Amino acid sequence: MKKVILILFVIALSKTSVANNFNYNRVDFQYGIMETVFNVSGKLHGIRAGLEVHPNIVMLVAGELGDFDFNIDMKKASIGVLFHKTIAPNIDFYISGNHSWIQVEAPTISTIDSTSINGTLGLRIKVNNLLELSSTIGFSDIGDGLDNTNAEMEIDFSLMGDFYLNESFHFLVKYSVDGETTTLMSGIRFYFNKNNISKGSSHE
Repeated sequence: MKKVILILFVIALSKTSVANNFNYNRVDFQYGIMETVFNVSGKLHGIRAGLEVHPNIVMLVAGELGDFDFNIDMKKASIGVLFHKTIAPNIDFYISGNHSWIQVEAPTISTIDSTSINGTLGLRIKVNNLLELSSTIGFSDIGDGLDNTNAEMEIDFSLMGDFYLNESFHFLVKYSVDGETTTLMSGIRFYFNKNNISKGSSHE
């Protein structure tokens, strides 16, 4: 993991001519496959959105559905906030926190509800005008409910490639791993300018 982060920094520092212009106003539509250490795998469908409500401060919302082996279904929703700051011409650092609600349904058990508090440290690195790389380390405090144990801390690591189709539409590929799961996600990201939305609304 340390080698991956070091490589990202080397790439970033060698591309200082790239303009920053990091936009956090976005909507993601994602699809992925998750493998677990419990010999259970499944498909994930999700939507995530961010809106910069103040310079460097972004509100986050997300929803996710999971369809796993043995007719296990998962629903997840979260809301959070993100703070970001440009630390080099093509590097943005961010820290985020969110609260998640999780519901798991399976034929052999009753519905299980749980919550978690999550935090993330991340870097966005613009390699060139067509590619952006992101690396994150996440921390989750999983609450009671899923395994009838006390809350415990989990750590995950992720790496994402953001390929520019044009200024507004991007293609995403994300790989993440923690102590119990490995996930590969892909999707489409739509960036928008909230100032244009405000101007459009004023004419209605």
